[in-house]
Amino acid sequence: MLMKKQNLLLTMENIFNYKSKNGDYRFLNIAKIDIFEQVPTVFYINSEYNDFSYSSFWNSLIEKNATTLSLWLSAEEDKFRKIIFNKSEVNDHIDYLKLKNVVKKSDHNLPIYTVWKDCLKEYPNTTETREEIKKWFNNFEISTKNAFYNVLTQNSEQIVSAINEFTKEISLLENKIKSKSVVLSESDIVEFLENFNKETLRIQNNIFEKYLEVFQKLSTRYEFYSKNQLILNGTAQEQQIKEYKIQLKYLDDISKSSIHKVYNDLKIRDILSEIEFYKNYRNKLSTQSLQQIDLFKTRLKNQITTLKSEIKKIPGINPNKEQLYKNYFYLRSLLKLWFKNKQYFKYSSIDTLEKVNKNLIAEKIFFNIGDKKSIYKLSPIKKFFMYKELELDFDEKAQKAYEESDNQALLIQKTIDKLQKKLKKITKNSYNQITIKKNIVKYQALEQRIKLAEADLDWNKYSEQKLYKNALKNKNLKVKKLISNTKKSLKEANNFFKFFREFINSHPNKSVVLSSDEYIKFENFFTQYIDLDLFNDFIIQLGEFTLDRNKGSSKFINYFVAMIKFVKAYEYLSINNINFFNRFKDLNFLEATKFKLVKYYLNPTKVLFIEDDSNINNYNIKNEFLRVFKNIAMDNGITYVFLSEDTKFIVNNFEDIHIFYNNTAIEGGKLRDVVKNPIHPITKKIFNKSAPKRNSLLKETEDYIFNEIIPIETDSDHYVYSKYKNFKQWTNSLIEFHENYSNSSTGTFNLNLNDFINTNYQSFLENQEFLLTNFQQNHRPERKVLPLDFKNDHFETNKETADTEKLL
Repeated sequence: MLMKKQNLLLTMENIFNYKSKNGDYRFLNIAKIDIFEQVPTVFYINSEYNDFSYSSFWNSLIEKNATTLSLWLSAEEDKFRKIIFNKSEVNDHIDYLKLKNVVKKSDHNLPIYTVWKDCLKEYPNTTETREEIKKWFNNFEISTKNAFYNVLTQNSEQIVSAINEFTKEISLLENKIKSKSVVLSESDIVEFLENFNKETLRIQNNIFEKYLEVFQKLSTRYEFYSKNQLILNGTAQEQQIKEYKIQLKYLDDISKSSIHKVYNDLKIRDILSEIEFYKNYRNKLSTQSLQQIDLFKTRLKNQITTLKSEIKKIPGINPNKEQLYKNYFYLRSLLKLWFKNKQYFKYSSIDTLEKVNKNLIAEKIFFNIGDKKSIYKLSPIKKFFMYKELELDFDEKAQKAYEESDNQALLIQKTIDKLQKKLKKITKNSYNQITIKKNIVKYQALEQRIKLAEADLDWNKYSEQKLYKNALKNKNLKVKKLISNTKKSLKEANNFFKFFREFINSHPNKSVVLSSDEYIKFENFFTQYIDLDLFNDFIIQLGEFTLDRNKGSSKFINYFVAMIKFVKAYEYLSINNINFFNRFKDLNFLEATKFKLVKYYLNPTKVLFIEDDSNINNYNIKNEFLRVFKNIAMDNGITYVFLSEDTKFIVNNFEDIHIFYNNTAIEGGKLRDVVKNPIHPITKKIFNKSAPKRNSLLKETEDYIFNEIIPIETDSDHYVYSKYKNFKQWTNSLIEFHENYSNSSTGTFNLNLNDFINTNYQSFLENQEFLLTNFQQNHRPERKVLPLDFKNDHFETNKETADTEKLL
């Protein structure tokens, strides 16, 4: 079955951090992790096997300069992908969410307040929307103000009535307290607050419904404009005038030359546009390819910097330092070769370049200086020849990319040359100028139509403005009353809350009142209502805009953008209105989760890292959260990465996995592949629930500067992270061989002997065979040199074998 092609979205590399604990030691070292677009991914990070927190991972990701982050964004207008590897820019497209912040039971905030504050935030698309609204207000000022004015006047009386009811309720409670302040006990006050909270919840829900009707109408009006609907009569006249002028121009051109000359000019215009298109295409292709190579160079520079730092920390000369320097020499040579050959890849595709780079990095495993001397002691000429050998290998692996680039460049240039040849030919066409008597009647008729249309347009604008001014004179009292009542209610709410706090502070048992749930509801409502500018400042500015008192200040436009987002969020949530004014702690899990996650609907983050909470033991809560979030992620193209140690939750909900042990990613790929065919011993033990604790296996996984990312299969994302010799041991051991055999019937095995050996067994030394005559019993091989993992009770080794193994 063919697998759907996955687009690489985010790559994290060179995550290398230190933590001081009884001296310096590395607490996070990750060579590379790839995240694919729209593929649910999980990092298995068990606190028993690792010594870093989830937040440490996130901080290292976004703060450490040596960490390389690269993001691929698809452009909507063409097939090219934009590559971002500037960290601050990448950070704009990734985010971090803690599950405990979604499901915590002590959140007293009101959802309406939280959602509105999310709407006010600056998102990547905010600037574009803001500029579009400015243009709308400028180009269609009168019609827009008139439309907004009508919306407000239609709903103002009901809104004012609801606001007055709210201020009346405030006044009643204040009078009750003042009249009985001497004898009021703490229980009386709490009872007053309980009744007040119920009434204000009802009133605010009523006000919200009225405002929502206004907001939805305003938002609909914006949508009409945004989709290029004609919202102004003058637009039709302007388009008609433009068409008349084009007709007049061509009529004039034909009368001065000939219709054939005009037609030829149009063909020249079209060919020039086509040539420009192919030149732009070539430039975009080149930009994309060179950006990808710049990314490779940035990665290599960061790795080289890390290696140089590590080399300096190791005193003297030892095998570890030798290995570091070999890696340093190899990567530095690779960097020079990318610089040198950059121009030969100008038109290669991202996938081709990524494949070349992957193959070159994989070759580092087999890089050998071919000399018994220390690499430090090699002469410059010897190092030069080593570099030239690497250059030959580079060119060999890059040959297909070179050819692809050349073919693309040739194809584009041939197309351009063909068009230019055609252009040259028709440019030489000559036409006899035929004196044609201008069609005076038709010419004058067009001029007359233009004048009439322009006059009609001016009259419409004048009439529209006059009608709007007349409407303001007749109905502006309604809007003025809405503005004044809104200001009054806000002022009274502030004064009342101040009065009540002073009253409580003077009460002998104030601590009882202040700790009561009803007071917490009361305080949250007032502090958040007063700060909820959706219901006060925005309404005031909207009213003044419709009364022609301002042309749309920056503050008003920012509010208007947020209001559009609020309507969008409201319609997406599909939650009962009353729940917008109930605290998060009083909502059920599904409702609270929707409110908390709606900001990712407003601002589609490219990659969201979600931190699991080990204290959430209810498996259904996590599943319900993920069910809600999946819908938002699917609708908005969000790729999510879960950080968790819950194996049951992991196995049932994700496609890709990266397993962490001893503070590094030891194995990863498709979850089904890793579970079915685990390579690393730790991975096997983790899935068998018998992984040793971190302290008992500190040396099992070393720093990535000594290890390699080794792909398991060519066409698979499955990888293991280890030393190459360890990888060969894990994949070629006799234990593994016998396990494979025990799962097969003897008859079937004998029938497919060669296939079985090719599929399930790899010799440690190339082109060597073992004698396999009886699979129930181990047999001494003919050769004397054995891999380390074959040294057991069944085999003997002599001094020659041992010495050879040292060289290997």
